[in-house]
Amino acid sequence: MNIRLNKRWRWWLLALGLTLAVTRYFNGTDQTAGIVAATTHPEPLSVRKSGAVQAPAQEIALEQLRQPRTVTDTGDLFRTKSWYVPPPPAPAPPPPVAVAPPLPFSFLGKVLKPDGQLTLFIADKDQVYLVHGGESLGTDYHVDGIENGKLALTYLPMKKKQYLELSGGQ
Repeated sequence: MNIRLNKRWRWWLLALGLTLAVTRYFNGTDQTAGIVAATTHPEPLSVRKSGAVQAPAQEIALEQLRQPRTVTDTGDLFRTKSWYVPPPPAPAPPPPVAVAPPLPFSFLGKVLKPDGQLTLFIADKDQVYLVHGGESLGTDYHVDGIENGKLALTYLPMKKKQYLELSGGQ
C-alpha cells in the first residue's frame, strides 16, 4: 500500500508542476507588449518587411465613434398586457332625409264661380290668398291642383310635394 501511495503522490505532483509551469508561462509574458510592439513599428506604415507598398491606414477618431447615450422612456415595465382587440366602430348612420318644412298655410274655404272655376282661400299668418291651379305662392310654393280632395303644393327649393287638407270651410 505504501508503494501505491507513492505513485499516486507522484502523479499529483506532476500535475501540479505542469499546472504551475503553464500558469507561469502565460502569466509571465505581457500580452499587451506584443501588441504595442507591433503597432509602434519604426518603419513607415506604407512599407512592410515584404516590400509591398500598402495604403496608409487612416486614423480613427474614437471620440467621433462614441455615441452619446440617450435616456429613453421605457414606460411602465409592469403594466398589464391585454390581447383584446376592440371591434371596429359602427358605421356612421346615413344622413337624414331632407324634409320640407311644414306647410304654413291653413285652408279657409272655397268658391265655385258660375264659369266652373274653383277658387280656394288659404291663409298664411295674416295674409289671405285666392288660389287657382298653376299659380305660385311667393318664391317657395307652387299650386299643382286638387288631388283626392287635397290641395297639392310643391315646395320649390326641394321639389317636394305636400298636401293641404281641404276641410272645415264651405
